Amino acid sequence: MDRRIAETTLDTLSDERYARLHRHALATTEQLVAELAATEVLRGADTGVKPGDVDDEPDRRIETLRRVKAGRLVGIMLAEVAAEFTAGEAATAVWLGASLADLGSASGSTRQAARKRWPDLGQIYRTRRWLSGYRNDIFHITDLLLAAFTPNADQALAEALNDLRDASEVLRADFASGSSVDAGPSAPDGSGVRWQRLGELIDRQVRRVGELATAETDEATFALDASKGLLAYYDSVTSQPSR
Repeated sequence: MDRRIAETTLDTLSDERYARLHRHALATTEQLVAELAATEVLRGADTGVKPGDVDDEPDRRIETLRRVKAGRLVGIMLAEVAAEFTAGEAATAVWLGASLADLGSASGSTRQAARKRWPDLGQIYRTRRWLSGYRNDIFHITDLLLAAFTPNADQALAEALNDLRDASEVLRADFASGSSVDAGPSAPDGSGVRWQRLGELIDRQVRRVGELATAETDEATFALDASKGLLAYYDSVTSQPSR
């Protein structure tokens, strides 16, 4: 979002709301500047005595100049943090079904500019679209694996099956909950979009069971073959280069 568009957007805020946001931003900046200015990194050379100096003006001048430098550095840091935060929100928006055109509109630019700014989002978009078309098949293959293999003396396989069962149950509940985003303790890091975690179910839990399990029955062979086909399809979708 260029400065002109940002200023136009901010101008639509009420004076009261803008003032409140400005106070929050200023308080955060002051706190960061004070902490950074106090570090050894910003200890500068004595600027020397200036004509007309009185009392502790030289020391105060040095401290203030350090805060000037700290303010510039904090500005760079905040820009980097804002960019990182926005990239994460952009990815979440795509997992929720947003297109690159939607992101371009939201960021005050174009689809092409959004693709250039966030090059990984094309892959997320394709993955999300693929998952939405094969959700029932994914759960069906999960059920086949859980029915064909039972925890036994193989500790690693037992843990993998339990992880698969737990992840599958949580996701089924998520898709039946009426909410696309889980903010509860079951989601990784406390949050997550269910489509993203459905992809993780394939890439982690299904893949792990397939690596550890050995088919000894026709049912197990069928389940493993189905999971291998699913993984091959998933890998082909997620490995496509962004366009």
